[in-house]
Amino acid sequence: MNSSHIDARSSARPSLETRPTSQQFLTGVALSGSAGIVAALCSVLGTGNWYGSLIKPLWAPMLGVFAPVQVLIFVLTGVALAYLWASQTGAANKRVVLFWFWTQCALSLAWSFCFFVLHSPAWSYAAVMILWCAIVALMWTGSRLSRRAFWFLTPLFFWVTFTSSLTFAILSFNILRSESAQMDADPRNANSPADPPIIVRGK
Repeated sequence: MNSSHIDARSSARPSLETRPTSQQFLTGVALSGSAGIVAALCSVLGTGNWYGSLIKPLWAPMLGVFAPVQVLIFVLTGVALAYLWASQTGAANKRVVLFWFWTQCALSLAWSFCFFVLHSPAWSYAAVMILWCAIVALMWTGSRLSRRAFWFLTPLFFWVTFTSSLTFAILSFNILRSESAQMDADPRNANSPADPPIIVRGK
């Protein structure tokens, strides 16, 4: 096989990777960074003493960690957005990727709002699990357009994986365990020879 065959094969499937323009870069960072600022404000202004009063796992971060990490993650995600915009692909493929991008962005804000403003671990956990699936879909479809975008989205994936574990732990320690204790204390759930138990639980 001569060099001309190798060159023809390598050029048969051109790379879709393209360096974004300055306008695309600034727009992507500005849009995603603005969403990060909103998410950070939720953690700063909406929580009060609620987060400190929760039973948390040992690896739970301090409240002040959330705001700077969220802004940084969203800025990196904005860089990924710039690479996705600049990709040389069809409009249909790009619409699919951008759909997943804006979906995960909205769900990220929904998690921050449900967790820090509504103080609802249950709704937060539902939002973050859907968010995790949206990020996987974004990384899967986006990796075909830009490998650089994939790597810039990787911190987002690990951060949401971490927050989903944290949200579940807080939900389990504070809500599920509390409801379980209330059911155990309810006399209607006590075993009685006359009436069958409503709920049978091991002590």
